[in-house]
Amino acid sequence: MAKDYYEILGVSQSASKDDIKKAFRKLAHKYHPDKGKGNEDKFKEANEAYQTLSNEAKRKQYDTFGSSFEGAGAGASSGFEGFSGFGSQGFDFSQGFGSGFSESNFEGTPFEDIFSSIFRGGHTRSRANKQTRGQDIQIDLNLTLEDISIGVNKSINLRKLILCEHCKGNGAEYGSRLKICDTCRGTGTITQVHRILFGNIEQKITCDNCLGAGKIPEKKCSYCRGEGRKNENTQINLSIPAGVEHGQMLEMKGYGSAGIYKGSSGNLYIKVHIEPHKNFIRKGSAILYNANVPFTTLCLGGVITVPTLYGNENIRIPAGTQAGGEISINNKGLPKLGGWGKGNQIVKIKVTIPTKLSKNAQRLLEELKYEL
Repeated sequence: MAKDYYEILGVSQSASKDDIKKAFRKLAHKYHPDKGKGNEDKFKEANEAYQTLSNEAKRKQYDTFGSSFEGAGAGASSGFEGFSGFGSQGFDFSQGFGSGFSESNFEGTPFEDIFSSIFRGGHTRSRANKQTRGQDIQIDLNLTLEDISIGVNKSINLRKLILCEHCKGNGAEYGSRLKICDTCRGTGTITQVHRILFGNIEQKITCDNCLGAGKIPEKKCSYCRGEGRKNENTQINLSIPAGVEHGQMLEMKGYGSAGIYKGSSGNLYIKVHIEPHKNFIRKGSAILYNANVPFTTLCLGGVITVPTLYGNENIRIPAGTQAGGEISINNKGLPKLGGWGKGNQIVKIKVTIPTKLSKNAQRLLEELKYEL
């Protein structure tokens, strides 16, 4: 006896796709075998009806031939394969859609996006993406405080993928040409179909034959094996601005690896490491320096010579300067990155105590002890 799919779903023959979908979802919640009062036969019957009426071609054939329609069984069977079973791995409708679907089957497609696409009426999800861009490269660069005090140019040797000079980057042997990719027919994408409970999901993904280019070499370049690029050592000149910070990442666009088939090159990222200095400590744009000053100079005052990043500098020590005091030398620090001017060099005073004294020095200190 022919089945009336419209009657099974409880909809009229003029019902829209949305009406059919809503009716099926209602029955699926009601009759799913995992439910306490579920009915496996009715659930399969509703699924069979939905698989036919939700497909325009099958619905038209069903409406035309009625009981002579032969595609229903195939439609029902193919739609039902989306289940992983009726046991503990099936759907749990009390908690929404359960583990009957595997997110991994959709290669990174967000689980909720798949269903939101279906219930909005869209059955195609595009995940096409040009893969011809070259990879980014990151390197570490060690610099000194002297380097970043004025900015510096560095020349480095970097092994990376560069454009093949023999084929000029198109991957084809000299005298050969590019042809339309047989796999994607020049679109750069292929369509994958995933069968689920409510129909089919189509995903457009990058063609793995041409990697999104749409064309492939008729005869591959003998130098680069058809990639349009090869691995070689390259000299790169880096211009490091003054005042860069330790750990800062600098970007050079287009200096990474070359892309496949003349795709755009990736970027080069330079992570800056400032080496410890034997004399100075950096504090932002300021430079700290500990100066050992004889206690007599602290008492009487005088002039001392201290190193800076820009050469030696004479500074005056006022009489009576205390150990631990600080003297600032203007504009002898580091340039302010992105700003104007330089920071200061801060000279912190430390007292120098002699370890050996002459008898005359001892006598003078004894006299001084009673004067203070």
